[in-house]
Amino acid sequence: GTVEDDARRRDFTINGLFYDLEAGAIIDFVEGIDDLENGVIRTIGDAKTRFLEDPVRMVRAVKFAARLDFKVEAGAWNAMVESAPAIARCPTARVLEELYKLLRGGSGRDSFELLHRSGLLRHLWPDYLAMFEAQGGLALQSTTQ
Repeated sequence: GTVEDDARRRDFTINGLFYDLEAGAIIDFVEGIDDLENGVIRTIGDAKTRFLEDPVRMVRAVKFAARLDFKVEAGAWNAMVESAPAIARCPTARVLEELYKLLRGGSGRDSFELLHRSGLLRHLWPDYLAMFEAQGGLALQSTTQ
């Protein structure tokens, strides 16, 4: 396909950007520059559809938001909360690889907070969550994503 087709297949607008070496310019088919400048994680296409196509995208959204100190766009956040149970149908190896990346990225606490608030943690590690909550959990920030 074309470069534009490739951009539109990406998960999020901020990773749908390309650099044209010859022109020395960023090519943006998905309004990723605006989201990058505004600190927003936004899916390319309908968020719920995209998360149900590949539920690991929800963990990737958490990873990018925590690592970059960005906010998940409201529509994507709501779709993620609603679609969180779908993460259970993903191959364990794929989810585990993404969780390793998330936890090694230097934003473990923020990542866990977002996993917890989105409902993903309940489907990823229910036993850990039960133990965690029994010990008082962590003081989650009062702001919404």
